Amino acid sequence: MKKFSIGIFLFLVVVIFAFPQVYSRTEPVVLSAGGGVSGSLYFAKDDGDNYRYRDFKIRGYFDGEFFSFVLFEAALYAEFGTNTTTREYYNWRDLGLDFSLFGQYPFEVNYGLTVAPILGFGYKMLFLRFDDEWELYTRGDFYSPDSLWLRFGGGLNYDVSRNTRLNARLLYNIFLYSKWASEYRADGNKYSEHGPSLFLGISRLF
Repeated sequence: MKKFSIGIFLFLVVVIFAFPQVYSRTEPVVLSAGGGVSGSLYFAKDDGDNYRYRDFKIRGYFDGEFFSFVLFEAALYAEFGTNTTTREYYNWRDLGLDFSLFGQYPFEVNYGLTVAPILGFGYKMLFLRFDDEWELYTRGDFYSPDSLWLRFGGGLNYDVSRNTRLNARLLYNIFLYSKWASEYRADGNKYSEHGPSLFLGISRLF
């Protein structure tokens, strides 16, 4: 985590000093919808064990960008995850919603291409899960299906045309809260979870 955080800091420094021209669209509100894929690698630790897992997501999303500096995103995702901690991998397939609220500071590299340091929060809601045996679990089967995350990193947008945009986002995600984790920590236990994610997508601007 320390090395990745240093990398993010250096990225922000390069962006700010290399591209001093702040980018702002003429429209105060820009709405878009699109689809994409993302991959993540997470590291989790409690009082007894360390865990590592990875996932791949297919995402359909709706974005609202306000005055270029605030970004809200609502995404429907299908997740394919694997616990890589033990030899006997445990796999899952999830369906859920992911909401993000970011502050961003975009800089124009050249016409249509912008980069931005971003910082914000994410809220994940799990609705369906299939396990290794393809047994279905619904939202009511989970004691703690929702979680809150801190997210920071960098984003890149390229406007192919006035109505079509390519998106890329590299984030570091830090787990903050869930009902289960809150009660687990209240008993004097420790729990942490964090890891990087990369998203690539294409969207249609309205």
